[in-house]
Amino acid sequence: MHPNSHNWLAATCPTFISNISVRKNTGERRGSDYYLQTDDGKLVPVASSFPRGAKNLRYIVNRDFIICYSSMFTLGSTFEWDVCEQFNLWMQSLINCIPRYIQPHLRAMNQLASPTQHTANHLCWFLAPIKLQYNEMQMQIPSLFQQYMFAPNQAILTIKSGQRTYYAKIEDSVITIGWQYIILDHTFGKDYTALFGLIGHLMFDMFIFDSEGNSVQYNWSTTEPVKHPNAPPAWDSNQTFLKITGANFLTACTPHLFRQTGTEYRFRKKITMLNWSAMELCPSLQELAYLQGFNQFTVKTKEQTWRISYTDGRLQGLSWESFVIAHNLRLDDTLIFSMDADLNLIAMVFDQDGCERTFFWYTNIEHDAASLNQQVQ
Repeated sequence: MHPNSHNWLAATCPTFISNISVRKNTGERRGSDYYLQTDDGKLVPVASSFPRGAKNLRYIVNRDFIICYSSMFTLGSTFEWDVCEQFNLWMQSLINCIPRYIQPHLRAMNQLASPTQHTANHLCWFLAPIKLQYNEMQMQIPSLFQQYMFAPNQAILTIKSGQRTYYAKIEDSVITIGWQYIILDHTFGKDYTALFGLIGHLMFDMFIFDSEGNSVQYNWSTTEPVKHPNAPPAWDSNQTFLKITGANFLTACTPHLFRQTGTEYRFRKKITMLNWSAMELCPSLQELAYLQGFNQFTVKTKEQTWRISYTDGRLQGLSWESFVIAHNLRLDDTLIFSMDADLNLIAMVFDQDGCERTFFWYTNIEHDAASLNQQVQ
């Protein structure tokens, strides 16, 4: 994480240094309004107390506060109390609090949605070009992808890049404050591309590809599982993610599995007239094929596989044409390749809008290769 990122974080989610209460003793109305004071002296309305009988009060957090500062709460947080001591403990927990771990449940809209029902068929990837102009140091999230984020108009994103963690503000689906630190740390070049994988509520894992389509490796790159701040002890990000939402994901490769693939074997290729009939592999894969004596590669999208001929550094022949037809590849589509532990190539197809294209076998993996080949023919 950039050493000054907490300063920018304070601009999006302030550091609260004290709490203040103001009594409302007017007539028969009892209770108080509660505020948190930020380190720059501002007062933020937080909650109010109301009569709950002759002597007791009920303490209720303002909905606007919950929405604006949702990244400070975990899924299932309590926002109403009948006991003063419990409310005071909650208020005190917000002093000097930073955005914390949020359970990776994609329906956790501002932490208010019920975790008992799941919305099916989520996308979890988007691909976007990196702009380096000084007045455009921000990242636009594709409109099609926005519906899967369940984000308020303003919120804080947690962005993982290998072992590093960044915080950035999102405003109306544009990543703004904090994005410039990511640009500076990663020394992006011209025509670089960022791949974002959704790994939790308002949390992304980010991967970078250079102008040649090669995956960029940094000294903090890693294949180790994601470590979330303030996660419970021995928390397994991949297992939790798959258990809660994995069955509902429409993708050829979940972000957790993609992270485990070797950086040198990930690459990006845009479909052009030059590679329509044959797809050139990246230099590291060509070297691997030479050392292993490969004359074909097994290419997978979800549970479907294609054994594609490999000659002269390219995937080509009738098997490649079958792959192109099955995935309805069009000019300016983008393919992202990675390699699993069994030396299979995992392919993800992205439309021009930057979202992953999905296919019928993503939702019903019981379709076998024979039925698929019959459709292709």
